[in-house]
Amino acid sequence: MNQAASIPGGGSGIKGMSNDRLYVSPDGHWLSGVRSFRGPALDVDDLVQGSLVRQLMCTRLEGDWFPSGAWSGDHFYFYASKDDGSSARLWMVSRSMTDLVESIAVDPMVRSLGCPPNSFAHEEIAATRNNLFVYEVFGFIGDRRIGCSNLVQGGAWLVDSSNGQLLDHVASDLHFSVLIPEQEEPALYSLSSWGPTGSLR
Repeated sequence: MNQAASIPGGGSGIKGMSNDRLYVSPDGHWLSGVRSFRGPALDVDDLVQGSLVRQLMCTRLEGDWFPSGAWSGDHFYFYASKDDGSSARLWMVSRSMTDLVESIAVDPMVRSLGCPPNSFAHEEIAATRNNLFVYEVFGFIGDRRIGCSNLVQGGAWLVDSSNGQLLDHVASDLHFSVLIPEQEEPALYSLSSWGPTGSLR
């Protein structure tokens, strides 16, 4: 299993964890759970010992932020974006971290003209080898293509994890619902949405 399934509104089945999304480390030793209520937070579970070992909170973010995560080798990327897409932060989480204070700012993704000023952009990240990507999620409730008068740009942005700069825009004609990394090769698989009320491909 590359990525554990979402468990909306419920516990993970592991005592002490209650998360929006779960991510298993490539070696199967660690389970990282991200949650957005109240405020972005990260739980780390040791699957070998069967215990919750760490709960990290973002304490310096104001307003509504939504988290995502991705494993890359033996470290974990934790990403939080503001609900209106105006700001985002990235943490490279090590096993010894005890807080989520030190982070870097990530350039905002290009926003589409013709969208309401309060439109919510749901952002996620995916990592393959040393490549980190950020993308907007489409095909679910809140899909921005429903309320925007102009075409909303799709694709994914390659992120420089050392300084937060967006380096390259790939597959801009596809509107991803999810990007799934290949564990052995530097490749990504995807499900993309034909339209805001259409099917996946």
